[in-house]
Amino acid sequence: MDVKKMAKSEARRTFDNWVRGAKSDNTRDARKRVVPQFLELVCDKTVDNLIADDLEKLTANDIDERYVDVLRNWGLKDATIVNYMSNVKSYMARLRKNNVFDIDFSNLINDTFTPDDMKKDQKNRGTMTVGDFERLHAWVMDYPFSKRYSGKNKKYALALRFMFVTAIRIDSVFNNIHWNNIKLEEDAFGNTSYVIYALDKGAKVNRKPISDEFYAELREELFEGDEQALIFGDISKQGLTKLTSQFAEENNLEFTPHSIKNSAGTKLYNMTRDLLKVSKFLDHENPKTTLRYIRIDENFADTGSYLMSSNINIEDIKKIEYNELVKIISARPELALAIITDAKREGAL
Repeated sequence: MDVKKMAKSEARRTFDNWVRGAKSDNTRDARKRVVPQFLELVCDKTVDNLIADDLEKLTANDIDERYVDVLRNWGLKDATIVNYMSNVKSYMARLRKNNVFDIDFSNLINDTFTPDDMKKDQKNRGTMTVGDFERLHAWVMDYPFSKRYSGKNKKYALALRFMFVTAIRIDSVFNNIHWNNIKLEEDAFGNTSYVIYALDKGAKVNRKPISDEFYAELREELFEGDEQALIFGDISKQGLTKLTSQFAEENNLEFTPHSIKNSAGTKLYNMTRDLLKVSKFLDHENPKTTLRYIRIDENFADTGSYLMSSNINIEDIKKIEYNELVKIISARPELALAIITDAKREGAL
């Protein structure tokens, strides 16, 4: 078999293994559909007759004209197109990993397949700020449900808060979490906490410790005597999605319940300045994924070069008036959180 025929065969083999390796049926179906469609539109090829020249000669203009513009004309939103492009890039990365074609995949994956305007659009679409979340929560609390659905306000608002403080996906929140999935446990430091065991994508189980106060609120508002019942069994995923969409439309915004993770991740980062902690909170295996979720506004005083070039004497804290010190700490959530947490750990609170 000559080199070109061997490469074609490996391209198909790589595609089949890549599709088979998807963690869910939805992802598997998307891979089977999106990549062949892309190759047909852009290269006029199939997986079976793809050659190195087809990919090596591609430019960002080719992608814009033959793919992005076509999908936009079909009525697809940029957020959907970006998702499709992610699948294509994933397949290209697998081709590179298996050395199927002797070409430079780096430029192809990092630049050609992600035009600048799409990068910008992806960053701005679907983003929910902390302020957006707080307004959504207040809006749901005041939503004019009919008498038949009296009391749903608090339950839907609590579901929003549950997603915000745990970063658990909406599907899992409404379909997988029962009361007996919450266990009272003790950590290595002797601290006890209620821990939520949430079944996530790919049969992955995530552990989410929550405060005693939040657990007590959940029990008071939602528990009806059955430990095996779903926590949010009295409301629905569809209901929460409709409420979120209605609020977004009324306020000329564009986000979904999944966007709550943007807001939650950003707030936790602003509280802790700890990217690894936020990455674990959002259940990301790679912190690079986390950076796409959170919004980081630069503060010169927080930059490494500023801190390293400053002469800081810890004794200067004693010179600060009490009221001024409280004011400074209150303006820095990450400082306040660290101090309160340490105070509780030391028994000072």
